Amino acid sequence: MKKKCSHVWNTIKNHKKKTLLILILIIGGAWYYHSSTATVASTYVTRKVSLGTIRSAVSGTGQVQSFQEVSVSPKVSADVISINVKNGDTVHAGDLIATLDNTNALFSLQNAKISLAKLESSNPVSLSGSQNSVSSSQDNLNQSYSTAFNSLVSTYSDMGSILTSLNDMFYTNGVSPYFYDGTSVSQTYGPAALQYKTAAGVELDKAAQGYAAFRQVYSTISQNSTDTLVDALNKENKVAVDLLQAVKDTAVTVNYIISLTPKSSRTTAMNTDSANLSSWISTVNKDTSDVSSNVVSIQSNTRSLNQSTASLQSVQSGSNPLDIQSAQVSLAQAQYNYSQYFIRAPFDGIVGNVTLHKGDSAGPSSIIATIVTKDYISKISLNEVDSAKVAVGQPVAITFNALQDLKVNGTVSDVDTVGSVSQGVVSYTVTISFDTDDSRVKAGMSINADITTAEKDNVIVVPSSALKTVGNRTLVQIPAGPITYPTSATTANGSGSSSTARTNNRMGTATAVTTIPVEIGLSDDTNTEITSGLNEGDIIVIRTITNTSSSASSQASILSSLSGGRGGFGGGGATARPTTSTATARPAGN
Repeated sequence: MKKKCSHVWNTIKNHKKKTLLILILIIGGAWYYHSSTATVASTYVTRKVSLGTIRSAVSGTGQVQSFQEVSVSPKVSADVISINVKNGDTVHAGDLIATLDNTNALFSLQNAKISLAKLESSNPVSLSGSQNSVSSSQDNLNQSYSTAFNSLVSTYSDMGSILTSLNDMFYTNGVSPYFYDGTSVSQTYGPAALQYKTAAGVELDKAAQGYAAFRQVYSTISQNSTDTLVDALNKENKVAVDLLQAVKDTAVTVNYIISLTPKSSRTTAMNTDSANLSSWISTVNKDTSDVSSNVVSIQSNTRSLNQSTASLQSVQSGSNPLDIQSAQVSLAQAQYNYSQYFIRAPFDGIVGNVTLHKGDSAGPSSIIATIVTKDYISKISLNEVDSAKVAVGQPVAITFNALQDLKVNGTVSDVDTVGSVSQGVVSYTVTISFDTDDSRVKAGMSINADITTAEKDNVIVVPSSALKTVGNRTLVQIPAGPITYPTSATTANGSGSSSTARTNNRMGTATAVTTIPVEIGLSDDTNTEITSGLNEGDIIVIRTITNTSSSASSQASILSSLSGGRGGFGGGGATARPTTSTATARPAGN
């Protein structure tokens, strides 16, 4: 016997690979036998169908804006007599913002009143009084022509001098070395500086061409050219506006170059050019204001002379009803013109950016102040899918990045009917009105808007994960028979508890489930409304847990099956181990 065992042992040592392969096959066979005898049981997490609230919403981001913002400018040209507000003041519609010099307009208004009074009066009208009125009006008009002609000459001279200096900067080598050569400007100060210079050069050439064309008109004008002086003033003013733009663009370029140059490296030419450009801007601004004022003065005094002449003629020939009506219209026009010299707030709001002061010249291109409303809005951009759900009047919850503790309500006030396309994506702008007067809210703040597009109360609600879509049908699983609940309640995540089982989500064992169709309505991120197919209190399956365990006949371990219940390689008996149960959760209906 000992000899036979020795022979077996020597055979094993001489055939190690074959022996190892045989052992692997034996172990694998034992494991396969153990696995093939496993049984599978399913446990279902259930829930009672209940009533609830479901809300659908879309969200977006934007910035706070004032509902209305207007830059207040006069319709006439005159000097500022008074500024009646300051930054931060609250004004109401019609409040006085500023007053302009209204001397000529007041004279015209008074003359219009007198003319009407003469026609309407039953007393004899003094012929000499009417003649004096005509004479006075003629003197005022002659003075307007004289002042306007002097302004024409002065502005023409200023523009010629400024154009010459600008041309030297752009086109004469050595005047402004840092500015003259475009290639050097680009290399030294960057492409942006060259772009600024190029834009300024275009405006300069435009102004120079306009000035050259106006020179022919200027050569034909004299102080007695009353018929053509107004036309010449208007043409000159257009050239002056073009020149002003050229000077401003050049100033932007020079100041940009200076900002990039260390103080120790700034040349005399840089500082001189910057100062000259600032002075030229002031000069041209004053010239354009004077030219505009002179045109208005001529027109106003011409109307006054015409009215005085008509009044004199009426006195000489006797008045008639049509003359009275005409005088009434003239008076209304004079009153309107006079009112334009009093600048008033167009609506309730807050004053900001007051730019003019007493004594400054103002005109239609001047901004006296800016008025913004206290009401705030925000505009957010939504894609075409979300925007289709949004409608005017829907409530909005608004939060602020800068004010973490503040949440205000709002309302959708407008939805664009025409979208914009960017890189193939269509978006629509949605305007939101704020319902708050919190002083911490300021224009420009970033906001997050959550728009409630639909909301339903007391409807049947189930978790969206419990639904399955097959074709155009929506399905839900329900138990096919009674569910057995363990005495010790098991929660939805598979853990045991000694407390009473929860009534909402209970895990029980059922032999089978069945699938029924349902109709769905509103849905949010987690829940869906059921409009048909389920009733309150029905039980549905919201999750399936699969448990795998071995049968009693295969509870022995792999090693024990290998040893056949006898002593193993170590000589000891192998004890059978109970198998452990593993649970894998998966959504219902999958």
